[in-house]
Amino acid sequence: MRTSTFLLSLVILFTAVGCQPAAPPSPATSAASSRPNIDAQTRLQEVFQRYQMSSYYADDGQVVLRAQAGNSSTPLQTETAPLRVYFDRRTLKLDAYMARIRVHASSNEPANASSERTEMVAWFEEPESSHFDQQVLRQRWQSPSADRLRLEQVLNDEVLRSRLSAGLAGPPPQLEWLLADRPMQKLFKSRSQFEWLSPAAIDNTELQRIQVTSEREQFVFWIEPHTSLIWRVELPLSDLPTSNLNTDHWSLSLELHGATFQPSSSGENETTTYEVGPGFQAKWVRAFVPLPPRPPAETLGRSFPLDYLGQAGVNGDLGEFLIIAQPPAERDAWPVWLQTWQQFLPTVVSPQLGNTQLIFVTSDRELVRTLRDWPTASVSIVSTSSIEKLLRQLRLADDATVLLKTSGPDPAAGKVLLSESGTNTSTLANIVAVIRDSMAGVDVPARIHADYEAIVREYESRVKQQLVD
Repeated sequence: MRTSTFLLSLVILFTAVGCQPAAPPSPATSAASSRPNIDAQTRLQEVFQRYQMSSYYADDGQVVLRAQAGNSSTPLQTETAPLRVYFDRRTLKLDAYMARIRVHASSNEPANASSERTEMVAWFEEPESSHFDQQVLRQRWQSPSADRLRLEQVLNDEVLRSRLSAGLAGPPPQLEWLLADRPMQKLFKSRSQFEWLSPAAIDNTELQRIQVTSEREQFVFWIEPHTSLIWRVELPLSDLPTSNLNTDHWSLSLELHGATFQPSSSGENETTTYEVGPGFQAKWVRAFVPLPPRPPAETLGRSFPLDYLGQAGVNGDLGEFLIIAQPPAERDAWPVWLQTWQQFLPTVVSPQLGNTQLIFVTSDRELVRTLRDWPTASVSIVSTSSIEKLLRQLRLADDATVLLKTSGPDPAAGKVLLSESGTNTSTLANIVAVIRDSMAGVDVPARIHADYEAIVREYESRVKQQLVD
């Protein structure tokens, strides 16, 4: 099945928890939400003031991205991630993307009843990183019992704040509405424009809609008129990795299902279940320590047979250095991939890189025709099937590149000096640097392994310094 490039970006940017189309708005059953006799900016400020005054709030929120892989006739694909909040005066529970935050305040002994001890625990439900190497944040502080929890306390940790900001909808806006001194401050700049839109319905409830245009970003707030609860926020797409993709039919929204200011009889939103704590053996830390980068490729420094590349269609001898590259799987990404390599070609054929050969691996006829038009003998095109075994040995995936040092003009083997999983100006610059280092006599694979081991030792030392009892 052909999927769009945006799906890979989604895997990186947030954990998908479902794939389901949202129900279309239902017809309104009443006209109770006709716009009040105030301007849109004032009304939105009133809404945020209602959140600031609330002693209880809960929702089962989700951020929802709807996108089309191709033209307008292609079915919409939907990806979702949790962005839900439970809040009362003493407790905060948050599931945001892969992050989990739990805050609980408890009164001290009667002798000091005016002060509260607050504890925050945060972790990442992220199996692919071993749950952020099983780091679990624990922070504690004292505060006056009458004080409201503050946003800067919850998002004090730099790593936690950064990872929440990297999510498609950014840090959970519900936290800002509830805990910030001036919620959504950037929207109330002098150049922002506030506009009433016509009412629309969700679940047979007619809602007020306010559109805010701030610089190049546009938001639409869907507001329940009687409670001032926000049920939906249409979000801008400006921060998504959508370069060279047609996003005309894309949409990003925060769907705040079950939003309420009223606690249930049990004192909690019964429709939402939150884990009490992490389900793995924790390394308790006072501050998250950024993870080291991924280890070098398993193939780095290993040698592989190359004697049959001539039969596969490689032009002339292989030279001293050999670059093997595969295009991205998605045709939408080919123009940028081709342009990046075209800009790199003059460097490949320059005398400073010695005798370097570039091999593109593809079986697509259109791509083969384009590559054959490049006027240089340093470029060869071979079919995927003709070197399938070598590709498996090198673990060369789509949009990946591997650099090998050959053993002579008619080599039997090539040693892997570098393996890059993506193609951009940075990865190609890395190839140039490695070739130059190798020509200067540097054992590049040994140096990369040594550097990585040093990084891991530094990481482990920093984690030990942050451990708490």
